[in-house]
Parts: sequence; C-alpha cells; structure tokens
Amino acid sequence: MIGLDTNILARFFTQDDAAQSAQANRVVELCSADHPGYISIIVLAELFWLLEKTYKYSRGQQVALLGNMLEVEDLKIESSDEARLAAKAFSRSKSVQLADCLIGIRNAKAGCTTTKTFDRAAGKLAEFELVR
Repeated sequence: MIGLDTNILARFFTQDDAAQSAQANRVVELCSADHPGYISIIVLAELFWLLEKTYKYSRGQQVALLGNMLEVEDLKIESSDEARLAAKAFSRSKSVQLADCLIGIRNAKAGCTTTKTFDRAAGKLAEFELVR
C-alpha cells in the first residue's frame, strides 16, 4: 500500500498540469486491489476543499467523484464507513463542506453527543449544535 497525498490526487483528477499530471497518473496506476493507494481522512477533506475552492467543482461533480472514490478497489480510504456516512450527508446538503460532514460523523463515533460550531451550514447537520 502507498499513501497518496492531496497534490497527487488533485493532479490526477484535474489533469491541469501536463508534467505533474503525467507523474500523478503513473503513481495512481501503480495502485491495485492487492496494493491500494491509501487516502487518509485528512487528505480526503483537503482534496474536496481544494476541488471546490480552487477548481470550482460543482457539488454534483464532488458527489459523483466521492462516490466513485469510495467504490474503487484500487483506493483504500481511511475510515471508509465513516467516509460513506459523510458522503451521504454531503450529498443531501446544499452548503456543508465534506470536511464538516466528516468532523460530525467522526466526533459522534468518538462518543461526542454533539459538536459545537459557529458555522451556520454545519449547524444544520444532526451531529452539530450551532452556538449563538
């Protein structure tokens, strides 16, 4: 198994830099079901923030990509069950970022009864409580 950093995945998915994208493609092509590429929860959150803010991916594009990433056997996403739950919450929301969904799900799994936030969008998720 090899770890994949955000910048490798960003170049692979966006193909925005010819030289680095070609290198990223070679790295990802090394991944297989027997030797998957490992994506940490931190990388996943950072990648989707980057895709939204820098590459202007629509929510629909993000939802589709996340769904595909969770199904590919060549990739192993840390805490994939939690990532799936976060993906469902993310796909139902119009404004919450994937990172917020991951925070809420992971905190609940850790035993938190709620997660306090000032973020109005995150405050709409069941796992959060908006502080006013």
